[in-house]
Amino acid sequence: MFFTLSLFTVLSLHAQDTIITRNKQKITGHVLEMGDRYVKYRMTGDSAVPLITLRTREIREIGFANGETTELMRVNPRFRHPFGVNGGVALMFSDDGGGFFDFNTEYFIIPQIAMVAEVGTDLEEGFYFLAGARYHVNRNFTRSGFTPFAGLLAGSYWSQAILQLPIGVNYLARFGLNVSFSINQMFYLHSNYVETYAELKLGWHF
Repeated sequence: MFFTLSLFTVLSLHAQDTIITRNKQKITGHVLEMGDRYVKYRMTGDSAVPLITLRTREIREIGFANGETTELMRVNPRFRHPFGVNGGVALMFSDDGGGFFDFNTEYFIIPQIAMVAEVGTDLEEGFYFLAGARYHVNRNFTRSGFTPFAGLLAGSYWSQAILQLPIGVNYLARFGLNVSFSINQMFYLHSNYVETYAELKLGWHF
């Protein structure tokens, strides 16, 4: 009986999780809660020992006793899959109606900021070209794929300078599927004309 209890105690002491902080400090203990903003752990398995709380932004990775490792710097899908290609279809809100198709590439330099290059056409009057950035509202260590976003892109259409202002919502799945819906305004700077349209995009991130 004493041997069994001693063996159980030894295994419990060794079966601990390891937290590596961003400044490479190693902390051993038992991770009990993981959220988007905080990780809570105990230094031992004794429930009488108080919980210790760390902000997720302070943690680089967690190595669990079962051998699994979670890199908190990589749980955000925009960290995991920063580069994407997308195709979209847009419908105008004007009396004349109409719409266009577009294709873009984007790269998340950080989970909040995506650099975008886009080309589009209505299949009749030619192509437009845009480049700029979109800001996605999310935290570095969130696991959620949903983010609202807004952006500013500049380019040209028929040699005329244009600006695009998109506001929408984006979903990026952990395996790479990317879907977004936005309401956009396109400003034609030389003619002082503004178009408003809704757009649905579907693509993949790598």
